[in-house]
Formats: sequence, C-alpha cells, structure tokens
Amino acid sequence: MRYQNLQRTIKICFLLSLLLTFNVVHAQVRQIESIDPDNKEYSDLNFLRQELSDKTVVMLGEPSHREGNVFSAKIRMIKFLHEQMGFNVIAFESGFFEVQQAQQKINGGGDVVEALDLALFPIWTKSAEFRPLMEYIKAQKNSLKIMGFDPQINQQVVNDFLPALKKYVVDRRVSYNLNDMLLSEVLESLSEGVFPDGITFPAFTAELKKAKEILKNLSASDSKSAGFWLQNLKSLEALATDYYRNRPSEKSAEDFKASDSNPRDLQMADNLSYYIRQYPNEKIICWGAALHFAMQPSTLENNELKSYKPMGQSVREVVGNDRVYTLATTSAAGTYASWFDTDSKPVPKAATGSLEEMFVENNLGDYQYMDAKTLNGIGVRESTMFDYIPLRGDWSKVVNGILYFKAYAPVLPVLQKTSDQDVPQGNEPLKNINRLMPDSKSLLKIRKSGAFFTSGNITDAEDGQPIAYATLKFLLTKESAISDHQGNFVFSSNTVTKGAMISVSSIGYMDTTIKIGDTPLSIKLKKASIDLEDIQIRPSDENAVQIIKKTFAAIDTHLNQDAYGMTFYVDTKVADLDSTTYHLEYTGTFYKQKKSRDKYLSKVLELHWLKKSKSSDRQIKNGIRYLDGYQHINGGNVVLQHPMFDTKMVGKYRYEILEDTGENYIIGFESRTRAHSVTNGYYLKRFSGSIIISKADYAIMETTLNYQLDTTTLNRFARNFDKRKGDNASIFLNILDNDEVTIKTAYNKYRDGYYYPAQTTVIRNQKGVDIDTTKPILLKSETRVYFMDAKPEDASIDNFQKVINFNQVKYNISFWKGFRRPV
Repeated sequence: MRYQNLQRTIKICFLLSLLLTFNVVHAQVRQIESIDPDNKEYSDLNFLRQELSDKTVVMLGEPSHREGNVFSAKIRMIKFLHEQMGFNVIAFESGFFEVQQAQQKINGGGDVVEALDLALFPIWTKSAEFRPLMEYIKAQKNSLKIMGFDPQINQQVVNDFLPALKKYVVDRRVSYNLNDMLLSEVLESLSEGVFPDGITFPAFTAELKKAKEILKNLSASDSKSAGFWLQNLKSLEALATDYYRNRPSEKSAEDFKASDSNPRDLQMADNLSYYIRQYPNEKIICWGAALHFAMQPSTLENNELKSYKPMGQSVREVVGNDRVYTLATTSAAGTYASWFDTDSKPVPKAATGSLEEMFVENNLGDYQYMDAKTLNGIGVRESTMFDYIPLRGDWSKVVNGILYFKAYAPVLPVLQKTSDQDVPQGNEPLKNINRLMPDSKSLLKIRKSGAFFTSGNITDAEDGQPIAYATLKFLLTKESAISDHQGNFVFSSNTVTKGAMISVSSIGYMDTTIKIGDTPLSIKLKKASIDLEDIQIRPSDENAVQIIKKTFAAIDTHLNQDAYGMTFYVDTKVADLDSTTYHLEYTGTFYKQKKSRDKYLSKVLELHWLKKSKSSDRQIKNGIRYLDGYQHINGGNVVLQHPMFDTKMVGKYRYEILEDTGENYIIGFESRTRAHSVTNGYYLKRFSGSIIISKADYAIMETTLNYQLDTTTLNRFARNFDKRKGDNASIFLNILDNDEVTIKTAYNKYRDGYYYPAQTTVIRNQKGVDIDTTKPILLKSETRVYFMDAKPEDASIDNFQKVINFNQVKYNISFWKGFRRPV
C-alpha cells in the first residue's frame, strides 16, 4: 500500500511539475498586437523598456531573408527603439564601405532612398515590405544614422573605392603610388564572389601593404579618417583571403559547412566592433540573419555548429554579453519566398515538443514574444528558427528573445502593388550568381552526429603572433576549416579519425603537414619568400585617344536625352550543331524615359513562333533562354548605356585607328581590365571591338562589342554546381572550349538632328561538351533587333515589362499575315 501511495505521489509531483513549467512559460509569453510599421501605439512593446534598458546593441534577426511580415515587424520595432529608447544607428548586413558612402551622401543632402538603394543588399531594397524603413530613415535622417558591417562588396565598391581612397590621400599632399589596375581587377572579381585567376595573391597583398603604410603615416594627424580606410583594407583583405583560399561561392550545397562562414562572421564582428569603438555612446540596432546574431549556437545538438562562431558571439566578447541582445523569429505555418523566387515554400509544421508547438498551444494571438530566459531549466527543445533546419538544444544560450508568428508571408517585389497586378521579374543567370543574397548559401547544411573533433592554435614560427584565416585540410577527404582572427580553430569531420593527416597553409607562409591526435594542436608556420607579378599594358595610339575623347564629349548633343518611343521588331533563333531548334519573331513598343541613360521600358505586343523544338534534350530546352531579347531591346541604345562611352573611362582602354575611310574613322579598342564597371560583362577573358565615327560631326555611327568569356572560371562553376543539381546546375550545363558574344549596333540620324538606334545584332557562339553526357555542343544564337519610328513619348513604368514572358503573348494570325518585316 505504501508503495502504491509513493507511486501516486510521484505521478502527482510529475504532473504538477509539467503544469508548473507550462504556466511559467505561458506567463512569460506576451501578445504583440501589431506588426504594422505605421502603428505607433506601442503599449504592447513597453515591456522592452525594462528588458533592453542596459543594452547598447540590439540584433534583430530573420530566418532566411524570405519572410515579408518579419521585415514589417522588425521595422515597427526599430521605430519603437528609436523613438522610445534612444537607439540612433541601424547597422545592416551590407557592405562596410558602401553604407558609409550612403551615410556621407545623406549628410551632404543627397537622396536618401537612392543612397540606400545603392548601398544595401537588394534582397531587402527590392522588397515592398522593406521600403517603409527606407522612407523612415529618410524622415529621421537628422537623428538616425546607418552603417554596414559586411565585408562582402557590390559594384559601388568597384566604382568608388579606389577613387575615394586616392582623393583622400592626394588631398593630404601625400604621394599615391598604388597599382589601381591590379586593385580594380581584384575588386571586380570580389564583387562576383571569386578571387581573379590572373593575379597572384602576393601581388594583391603587396599593394595593400603599401596602402596601409600610407594610411598609418596619415593616422598620426587624422586618426579617425585614416582609421576608417585602414578598417576598409582589413575588411577587403579578409574577404579576398577567404575567396582565394576557400572559394566559398564555388562549393556545392553538400560541401558548404557552417564553419565556411567563419571568416565572414569574424570580419562582420570586427567591422561592427570598430564602429562601436569609434562611437562608444551610440545605441545600435542590427539588421540581418538570425544565425549570424546568435550567442552560442555551438551549444545546440549539432556537430557542424560546434566549429561555427557567429558574429553575435564575437561582438559579445568585445562589447560585453550583458550589453548585447539578440531577437530571432519563428513560425509553424505560412509560406516564405523572396521577391525574385518563382515559387514559395511551406513553413514546416510544429514538431512534437518543439518551441513552435509551445507557441501554438499558448494560442495568444497572431504574434507572441517570449523571453528566452524562460526556457532555461526546462530542458532541450527543438526549433526551426534558423533557416527552417530542425535543431535541438537549450535556446536560452542561443538567443535572448523569440518572436513567434502564427504564419509567415513571402516577400513581395517593390513593383507589385496588389496581388492581381503581376509585374514579371527575371534573372540574368551569369550576372546574378550569389549577388542577390547577403549569404551565397545557407550556413547550415546539417550532418549526423558522431564527428571527430580536433582544435588548436596557429602562430608565426618567428615572432609567435597568431595567424588569422589559415586553412586546414584533411588530406584524404579534402574537408577544411579556417583559423579565426586569433589563430584558433576547431576542426570537425564525419569521415576521419585520430591519426589522419592535415595540411596547413596561409598566405605568405610555407605549407606544412601534421598528424592529429587527442590533444589540442600547436602549429607554427614559417614565412615564405614572395615573387611579385607585373602587369604589362600596351600604350594607346594618342591620335585615336584624342578622337575618342572628342567623340565621347559630343554624345549628349548627338543622342536625344528626352523621353521618346520607338517600335521594334525582333528576329531570333538558336541552333545546335547547325540544326535550328528555336526560331521566334515578335514586335512591340520601346520607350526611353526622360533624362535617363539607363531607364528603358518595352512591351511585346505580337509574337510568332516559327519553330519550337519539342525535344526533351536539356541542351535544346536550355537554348530557349538565348531567345529572350529584352536586354537587347532595353539595352539597344548602347552608347548611352555602356560604361565604356563615359569620358572618365577612356584611360581604362587602349585605342588605335584601324582605318580612315575619308568619311569615317574606324577605331579599335581593347579594355585594360576585365572589371564589370569598365566592360559591363562578367567572367571575361577579353573585351574588345570597334567604333565607327563620322568625321563630319564626331557622331558614333556603329559599335561592335566582342566579349570572350573566361571558360576556365565558367567550367569550374559547371563542375561544382553539377554536384548539387540545383538552380545553377541548370545554367552551367557544359564544359566549354569557347564562349563568345558579339553585339553590333548601328545608328541612324533622324530629321530632328538626333541619332537613334537602328539595328542591334547579337551573336553568341558556344563550343564544348555536355558535362553529363560528353555530347559535343555547338550552340549558336542570333538575335536581330530593328528599331523604327522614333517620336517624343513618355510612359509609366507600371504599364510595361522589364522581362519578356513569351507565354503571355498569343499568336495573332491576322496581324502576321499583314505585317511588313523590316528585313
């Protein structure tokens, strides 16, 4: 009987403990009334006054950058923190240099929204839900500042970084002797996610060393500005080192591990910490991915995360754990997608015993907030708050607060005003690889438990200084890790055991190989000698240069700067091994907007398929993307749109007179650099061509642009993406011997005295083999665009398409029977 009473007592105590746990959790969950950024009734957020009273850095995370209503909730919270608690800086997961430049433009009275559009990652700026924050920053520009902490760079760095650095140095009457050509090439490649193959890393670091020496000398009299430039160089060097040694953008989804983001996270933390040291009295709100902001994700039950150190953890080590707060979000319903995704994905349902199930059972409304300290002591829970990966652990050690959404909603594009007003979006495959997202891929590619771990420290054999960002690789499996800024590393593998061999390498040091054991490793590297590589540039023909300068200076007088419209006709076809697979013609309207060099609109009105292959062959199916001539319609006025026709770009090219016909000059050109800001191309081996110029008025009559693509880089992408069979694998189908594009544009003079585009011909040739079948590939596409009937007109962007969707235009037989082709 006593035994039965004891059992009954134990059961009652157990049930009471469960009930008590639930009540405690329930008591700590607060209902959030609204996530509308315009709702300024903040009574539902007032509890944060006490919770954040001693915080100087608040990190607002998001699960995957693809949840539109999370953006809205974060914006409302930013307004509360700014207006009610005195937070006055928003730090974005965007470029360190770019956002600082945006702040300078804002300080100088520049357009705030335009500055933000240039500086911040488009994953946010092109979303409808993010625009209210841009308008809020504009309205609060006198009391709210911005900064960026990401080492990743965009095209603005390529265009502006070196000129701004040179101006800073020269304005202080100091000699500027850096190799801008080499540095521009590196910056361009870094903006594309790679380190250039044609430049040695020691040559790059040697230029950085020269720049650092200049800035260190200047810091004695101008510590703040020189310090900013030194931090920029540190950030660029970290990015370049990562891309050169580890090639993260080329890793397949299976190969990419959370620790592959360590170099980036470490530098993000360092950039933010630099800002905090410069402005110790500022109160900062961080905007970015929740996993980057986590405290100690290594405490979760996942082996891969054991060797991952997010920026949130590193910032706490600098600022103090009690001064930093991290908010994450989660949900168990709805869908998520970015503005450029074609399909949305469902949010995983709540697992039994998960945090999400706890919120569902609370049933306190659409939005609930939980103080993560509530979870301390109630055991391990599963959650999908990081990129929808199920992870188990004590979440009180990972985040400070959790905002639960009853359902997530996908991100909408800026142009999409209502659900039934569809504005098609599109991608240019080579151009947009890894450039839309602040992360090239998810940090988490979670593995099974049971990995082998080793750790240690890497130092200089001579002076004992730590070696940051050294690379360690298991020789048999090629798995790798990277040391942090203090030379420390944690290395995990699922396939090797004690006694395996590791190679250790770092820029400027001799490689070494060691055997791993049970104890932490102490690795010392010896310095290596460095040979620098010179870059040789042939001189230009001075007469040709003078002709080009005079011609480019006259462009604005020869080409209409006002709004005008034209009709167009396109004939385009694709052939594989000399057999035509697709042939299409279409016609429509084209508009140039007023006082704009790059805002063009087009709309297809009639379309006719002359041949449409029914083959399921993937090469033939892939060929259809070459039919999309929108970029050659909207980009038909090449002289106004291509960067090479800017007088400031003349020094970036070599020119020579090919022929003087009596009426015209024919000038040949070749770029001195492959940089996108100079060539308007990506992954190039060579960019060259010719320009026909009228001797009578120095007007451009015809241009021929020839792009030879860098097949070495493209083939490397193909091999890597082929492993994972994802979206990029459907783009990189071939191992190429040659890939070349030629664009020829002719101009005609109209009665109003202006020259207008008359015809653009685009020919692309690809030769190689199918990466899967080794079948020979000889793909040729030819697009001819004819422009007619220029007349003054303007148009609203809402009525036109940026991307042509052939499926939306039906065949009109009566139109094509009476249509007179301009061929």
